[in-house]
Amino acid sequence: MQEQIAGQVCTAIKLIIADDSPLFRLGIRSFLEELPEYAIVGEADNAEEVLRLCEQSCPDILLIDLHLPSANGTALLDMLRERYPEIKLLVFVIPHDEEGLTTCAMSSVNGCIAKNADPDLILKAVHSVSIGECWLQEDMIKTVFNGLRRARLAVHQRPQARLSTREIEVITFLAQGMRNLEIAEQLFISERTVKVHMANIFDKLGVRDRVEAVRYALNNGMVPH
Repeated sequence: MQEQIAGQVCTAIKLIIADDSPLFRLGIRSFLEELPEYAIVGEADNAEEVLRLCEQSCPDILLIDLHLPSANGTALLDMLRERYPEIKLLVFVIPHDEEGLTTCAMSSVNGCIAKNADPDLILKAVHSVSIGECWLQEDMIKTVFNGLRRARLAVHQRPQARLSTREIEVITFLAQGMRNLEIAEQLFISERTVKVHMANIFDKLGVRDRVEAVRYALNNGMVPH
């Protein structure tokens, strides 16, 4: 998106806002639209709309809530990274959400900002991300380090350390009785990819089929009973 300023053509930074609260989206839009360097090119309240808008509008930055309805946050971030590596991701999180912040850190997002942050702080975060810097609020740093430390310890202490993060997600849905197609829809991947993950899980756990895989996962505390 371009506009003419003092005889020069300036390119505005294109943004998409993704959150299930219309009031929250309105608040973000209201102060970003006042600045000529930014252009809101779309809003979304679910994962499917996020993916459609990213394909359609090619934004520079996606401001996205980690916990959109009916979406797996980790899977959605991974898919966005895979499909649209050029889009910078600034993720809204709940303050002191250790699991959420750890997910963001492991998904290589460009920044995290608290949902209750002041507008001035959100503007600083958007600006930092827009120029290629990473953004993390100071009061989140300790939470991120604690989450990463716990994740590292878990890798050495639990049987599921042999599985990747995505394989853990697959076997968790498998334990819930989901079919391959249902798992694919939950993780925003193809059914063929699910089958590949399944084969890797069987090989790593030394099991022959889905029943044995679920039994192993339940017996070893990899998924909740």
